Amino acid sequence: MKIVIDSNILFSALLKSDAKLAEIILNPSFDLDKYTCYFLYVEIFKYKEKILRLSKLSEDDLLEVLYRLIRKIVFVNESTTPDAIWEQAKQLTAGIDTKDTAFVALAVYPEATLWTGDRKLLEGLQARGFTQVIDTATLLHQLNVS
Repeated sequence: MKIVIDSNILFSALLKSDAKLAEIILNPSFDLDKYTCYFLYVEIFKYKEKILRLSKLSEDDLLEVLYRLIRKIVFVNESTTPDAIWEQAKQLTAGIDTKDTAFVALAVYPEATLWTGDRKLLEGLQARGFTQVIDTATLLHQLNVS
């Protein structure tokens, strides 16, 4: 299964590096091709201080966990996404959260499933008929993880 990791998933994995989210990203036995877009780097830097504070990790420890996680994810340059896909993603995220446009575009092209912890985004996309989106509970169920 190809999945696109939304920034809130990576943030949650950083905050609780021993939790299920980190396990899904790090465990090679799960048959997952993990992708995200370069915009995630911007989000990490934007919220670095908050992540540090909430995780209660030292900066060195946080960077070590981040490094372990991002090594398992393929970063895709948004400029490789066709304009028509960007427009479709913009329409899907309009009125929900336009900051997630790049993640949605990556899920559309090349066909993957967006993994998000953002309930508003999940439900908003589903209400618009976008089925290539999944939450953690459903992903855990599909992976047979309890």
